[in-house]
Amino acid sequence: MKKKRILSAALALCMIFGSAAALPQGVFSESAGITASAEEEGDYVYAENGEGTVMITKYKGSGGAITLPPKLGGKTVTEIGMNLFYTIRANKTVTSIVIPNTVKQIDDSAFYACQALTSITIPSSVTTIGKYAFRNCTALTSITIPSSVTTIYDSSFDGCTALKTINVDSANASYSSYDGVLYNKAKTQYICCPAGKTSINIPGTLATVPGTKLKAAITSVTLNEGTKKLEKWAFINCKDMRSLTIPQSVTTIEEHAVGFCHLSGDLTDPDTPISSFIIYGYKGSAAETYARSNNITFKEIGTACSHSYGSPSWTWSGYTSATATFTCTKCSNKQTVNASITNAVTKAATCAATGVRTYTAKAAFGGTSYTNTKTERTAGTLLQRGRGTAIHRQVQSLPARIIHRTRSRSMHRR
Repeated sequence: MKKKRILSAALALCMIFGSAAALPQGVFSESAGITASAEEEGDYVYAENGEGTVMITKYKGSGGAITLPPKLGGKTVTEIGMNLFYTIRANKTVTSIVIPNTVKQIDDSAFYACQALTSITIPSSVTTIGKYAFRNCTALTSITIPSSVTTIYDSSFDGCTALKTINVDSANASYSSYDGVLYNKAKTQYICCPAGKTSINIPGTLATVPGTKLKAAITSVTLNEGTKKLEKWAFINCKDMRSLTIPQSVTTIEEHAVGFCHLSGDLTDPDTPISSFIIYGYKGSAAETYARSNNITFKEIGTACSHSYGSPSWTWSGYTSATATFTCTKCSNKQTVNASITNAVTKAATCAATGVRTYTAKAAFGGTSYTNTKTERTAGTLLQRGRGTAIHRQVQSLPARIIHRTRSRSMHRR
């Protein structure tokens, strides 16, 4: 093993170049720091990360298919440092990478510009994938996020022009995927769309399509029932987009949400109409109104339903939250409303008998309030003292008068 001291060289470079600010965006950041001491083993340069473990800071091999080592210098590898393959040779020759299950963190720009990378295996030990971690990995077509990941960024796959699918392990508690696009677990927040996708199907759980977030080479998008709003510039960065299908549930479409683009990708550019753009939607809907007012071709896929909703179905989560779901009797459209919860004791517990606490869920929809109740039994005082014991079970089966008499004798003895 060869030990290399690089502090003086690093300081000299800082004196010559001033700072890393002039380097390409996403390649270096303040979190990179300067490693005061580094060591080498085989094809790798590594350094201690302050936890008694090490991070790999540089790869010096010839490329091809790589399996990163779980230990270096006898210490466990838990982190992949910035710009691991950022050399003229390595970033054009590495074709596949297997990360060991000792690694917990993939730093910012860790795999920056691995232009030949087509496959990477991320183990279920990894919890963090940094900003620009895979930036400009232009040959990568798909990636799977394991169940362990709790932090990932919308920029993690920036510039991956061939990436078509992001899959998330279904056991992941923080993130999910739908049609190859990355969302939060509940699919209520959009995070990242692969740059190489040409069409996407957005789930109805995404109530609002946010402005300027979507950046991809998509040509067509389908929204599903449940989405309600398109913010200003929702698709402004999708200059190749030519069609959007909008469901009846969308009632708000803000200025230039769709059918316009910024040709250079700069938000200061004028909003340019996209030629031959088509909006598919329902007659009499917000989609038709928006298309007509912006001179965009509108193609009818049906007539908007004059919804008629009956009483809701209720879903409780314990005693603390509930939702009311209303279903249209004509078209089966569903609208879910969060309820407010109140509770009160409706039967006081005694030393001999259990009490009752009633929880009331209240939801407002269509100008009408709806309620639903759920009850919880509360134990009496004497029963609470021996809860879970054989005596407790025996006391429960005794007549009320005997329980009272037993309690009276007990108090008299005191």
